[in-house]
Amino acid sequence: MYDFLSDVKSALKITGTYHDATLNVYIYDVKDYLLRSGVSEELINSKVCSGVVIRGVSDLMTNASLSSYFYDKVTQLSLSTKGVGG
Repeated sequence: MYDFLSDVKSALKITGTYHDATLNVYIYDVKDYLLRSGVSEELINSKVCSGVVIRGVSDLMTNASLSSYFYDKVTQLSLSTKGVGG
């Protein structure tokens, strides 16, 4: 299973561990959203979903709502017939 925390922190320019608990809650919420939208667990738990997880966490931290880009990406991933690396 891919660990998203370091990618999220790097992309959002967050250092240290102070926000880790909050970020992990957002990461969990985004991954749960992906799963309930029909994205396979294989994709969700891989680096393939790193960008959409980062976008979702960023959206939730700054706007408390998800962006149209996030929704579009989730739709693409949920319709994907290719696995990780495919």
